[in-house]
Amino acid sequence: MGRSAESVIKGGEEAGTWLGLSNAPDVEHGQSIRAHGAALRQLHAWLKEKDPSFGGLVRVQNKRREFLWVHPRFEGEY
Repeated sequence: MGRSAESVIKGGEEAGTWLGLSNAPDVEHGQSIRAHGAALRQLHAWLKEKDPSFGGLVRVQNKRREFLWVHPRFEGEY
């Protein structure tokens, strides 16, 4: 149990360091946001620059006509 807790703490510290890097998009940290407008375009441009294939994710549209990026295995669910 102690080793698991140490692993979680170490992972959290590494994630915090990664989030603080200056090459990340210029968005607020800490709380999730629903990106739209300029923030969404900035995020999209940054993702396309860092990973043009979007990690193999595919674009789908849900019942509310919103676009989502999902693993190809789950594409048929939308």
